[in-house]
Parts: sequence; structure tokens; C-alpha cells
Amino acid sequence: MWVRCLALFTAASLWTSTIAADVTVPGNETADIDSLKTWWHNTGETNYKTPVQGGNVRQSHVYLAWVKSTAESIDTYYNSFVYETIPRNGQGNIVIPGDPSSGTTTDDGVTIEAAVWITMAWTQFLYTSDAWVKISRRGSTANVTAADVIIRPSNLGLEVIDDGENNIYVFVPYSDAGVRFSVEFQDNLYTYRDSCNTTECEFVQDWVSDGPYYIPELTDDNAITGIEPRDALLIFASPPPSPTADFVPDRSVPETYVVYPGDVPVSDLASITNVNVYFMPGVHEMAATEHLMLSSSVNWRVQSKRRVSASSGEKYVYQANTAGGYTNMDSNGESLRIWSGHSTSGKQQTFTLTSWDYKQVGAFFGQTDGTTLYSGSNIHDVFYHSGDDTIKVYGSEITVRDPDGIEVIHMRYSSNGSHPSIIGANQVYEYAETETDTADPSLTVRNVTFQNIRAQGVGGNLMRIVPLTNYEGVLIENVSLEQFSVRTTGIYRSELPVWTDGSGQPISMSGFVISNFNVGGVQITQAANNHGPNDAGGLNIAYEYLADGSVTII
Repeated sequence: MWVRCLALFTAASLWTSTIAADVTVPGNETADIDSLKTWWHNTGETNYKTPVQGGNVRQSHVYLAWVKSTAESIDTYYNSFVYETIPRNGQGNIVIPGDPSSGTTTDDGVTIEAAVWITMAWTQFLYTSDAWVKISRRGSTANVTAADVIIRPSNLGLEVIDDGENNIYVFVPYSDAGVRFSVEFQDNLYTYRDSCNTTECEFVQDWVSDGPYYIPELTDDNAITGIEPRDALLIFASPPPSPTADFVPDRSVPETYVVYPGDVPVSDLASITNVNVYFMPGVHEMAATEHLMLSSSVNWRVQSKRRVSASSGEKYVYQANTAGGYTNMDSNGESLRIWSGHSTSGKQQTFTLTSWDYKQVGAFFGQTDGTTLYSGSNIHDVFYHSGDDTIKVYGSEITVRDPDGIEVIHMRYSSNGSHPSIIGANQVYEYAETETDTADPSLTVRNVTFQNIRAQGVGGNLMRIVPLTNYEGVLIENVSLEQFSVRTTGIYRSELPVWTDGSGQPISMSGFVISNFNVGGVQITQAANNHGPNDAGGLNIAYEYLADGSVTII
């Protein structure tokens, strides 16, 4: 023990001397060297309360960041712009874009986040060798050390040190897949509490007396359902893309339409005859009353050769309806959705999605989903912040191949009203979940494996599956949940009931295996008899499935 402590102390001393010799570049100088690329925007606006001015980029009001490549002979930290997004773009819950007088009380998924000034910041860079990220907080007088910082996912094992002057340094090893992580200061955490201890509640706050869901005093009756950073900071380190591997088109040829920074030429892009669209590096801006619809001639869209971009939709109001002046008007056909502003019921999209090193941030609105996988799509090495479904497999003829290595760093649910789970399959929209005769036994979900999933902190349950089809050969393996919320909320409980078609014929269930599932470090198995809805596992699985071995928990 003495030797170990001495070794740690010596290592810290060596790093402190190394830091003292480092140089932080003045002004807004960025890195443009072989081993490191960083970015800056001279139009950054530090403003966490209201919409930013046209042409400006919202800059973090809390964090500053610099990056150093270990491959450089001179130990130099270069500036890396820290972006920020805020709930509702600071507009309030409005119906008409840009009209603060059009406020509404219609639920948009934002409860207390805007009232208590929840924000999310991120910075990103390209690198070809190991790097150090230096982080400082604006105007902070708190004495912050490395011990006050947690990196999530925690199993990345990233080294964190400090210089004794309130600056934090995170070592980021090079990875061909990139590295994506959250830096969390323990004096900047917010505890989300429910308004009651039952299954239908909302988050409450005691900060802003004239804000939503205010109560003068929080008590133990207000169940803790999540603990997250008040001002989140995400770091995205990406390998530089290969032009050949990433199929980047030649922007000098006539087939490619080049879009330069500034206002996006929306009408031109809808009528061009070019095959490729190439967005140059920089800030591309559209009004809250327009969106991008590409001409049918386009079959490839590239956002700069470096493929590093930050996309924000915070200008839009909730459920911006393209047929209704982009006002808040709910429509599954006309409200803006990922990829297309209009979808036809019963008709699957014809495009496929291939995505890697994708980052999604600022999902404060409800129904802010992750990516939808249509037939032939493929995603890997991504980061999602979502307000609803995350990895969505809605189409037919989809092959789900081994979703594994999934790290859930935060989950919070205000109530048990929907499916607060890691793995979920809902009832079809037209029917309530009390109607258990809507299955189609002619269809089958077959040979799907979910493995190596770990959820940190207070969260939801393992699964809620409405079996609308037959299930055959489903494996859920190596799943760890750190902590359930208070059980009286009902959020903790998994569900797998019996479902039938309209004539009463049940779907078939076979080979459904839950293996090496643990909650709070306790392994859940049938043999241990701790799997039930009132036991440690919280699994409310139909008795019939367990009795005949259709579902096993080992």
C-alpha cells in the first residue's frame, strides 16, 4: 500500500512539472498540424438565456478548452471552440417561430430544464496521435482538483490530472473509432426529483419560485430519478477521415454543388441537377421557417471533407410543421422529422443510412429521437443525447447484428407513463397498451442479440416489450444497471406480457434468453429466485413464458 501511494504521488509530481512547461497559445489560435486539427468561431456568442444573433454561434458560458498533441515536439495547447445548446433556444414554449407572444402550455417535453438553466456544451477535434485536453471554467473560484471530476463512460479509464490552478487535463489515447466522453464536475451536478412517489409524476424544482413545477421545499417524498450535470461538457475526439474511405466527392467537378458558409440556398438546393452536395467548413444557417429538401438528382451529401460538424435545430419550435408555417402543430406527416419533412403512411423511405462517429446533442425537446435505421442501414461508434427513442429499428427487412458495447451514461424518467427502458418495443400507435389482441403471428423477430450494455447512475429498467410478433432466438447478455429509482414510481419494472391476435391466438415465444444480467452488482437469475417484479431484478415476465422455458434467466 505504501509503495502504491508513493508511485501515484511521484507520477502526479512528474505530470505537474510537465504541465508547468506547457504553452497555451494566445488569442484564438487553433491547431492545423498533421497530428491535430481544432476549430474556432470569431462569431461566438456567450449567451445561455436567449436566442443568439443571426450568424453567431452559441459559445459555452462555462467552459474553455485547449488541446495538445503528444506527437508535437513543442508542448503547445491550442484553442478548441466549446459550443453550447440550451432548452428551446431561450425562446420559451412558443407556437410561432420568433414570436415570444405565442406562448403555449402544451407539453413539449421540457419540464424544469429551462427554468433551472440546464445547458449542454461540447468541443471536438481531429487527431492522429494521443492528446491532452485542458479544461477551465470561466470565472470559477472553486478549488477544483482531478478528484472532483468524473469521466463517463467510466470504463474508458481516461487519466485525469490537475495543475493546482483549477485547470483539469484529460489524456485521450488515439483510437481509429474516435473517443466520445462526458466530463463531469461534482460541484455542477443537478438532482432531478419527482413531484410524488407514484407512477404518474413530473420533475419538480425549488430554484425559481415563478418557474414551472416549483415547490418551496424538496423532501424525501420527492423521489430522486436522475443525477446529471447542470452544465454538461462533452469531448469528441475523431480520427481524420480518408477521402477514399469516406467517398468524398471532388468538389471541383460539375457534378458537385458547393455550399459555402452563411445562409443556406434552400430553394436552389431543391431544384439543382447536381449529383453531389458539398458543404464547406464553417457555419451554415437556415431560418426557423425553412428546412433543407434536396433535389431528386442528389444521391450524396457531404458536410465538408473533414466530416466534423455540429448540427443544431434549436431555432425551430417544437414539432415545426412544414405545412403550417413551421408552427408548433403536431403531425406525423408534416412535422419535421429526421431526413424528411414529409412521410407517407405505410411507405418506407428509399434511402439508407451509413453513419459512424456521429454525435447528437441538445435533445431537450420530447420526441427528439436518435437515428432511424431503414433497410440496409448501418451505424457504429456514435454518441446520442435523445429525448425519446434512440436507436430505432422501425422498418421491415431489417437485420440487427449484435448491438453491443453500449454505454448509457445517464437516464432519467419523470414518470412510468411510457417505456422507461433500455430495450423497448411499444404497442402500435393506434391502440392502447391495455388492448392485448393487436399482434400479428404471421411475423417473427428472429436471432437478435443485445450484449455488453452498461447503464450508469439512477435509471430505468431493462426492457419493456409488447410482443406484436413471434419472438425466436433473442439473447440479452451481459447487461449491468447501476441503480433503480424509488420503486413506488414503477419505473424500475420490466414487462414482457402475453399478446394475441384479434382471434385470441397468442404469439409464439421461444429461445428468449436473459444472461448475466445484474442490478447494483447483484446477478439476476431464476435459480436465485430474485428476478420477479417485486425482487431485485424487477422483471415482470408472463408466467407462461417462464413456466415452459420460452424465456430463461440465467
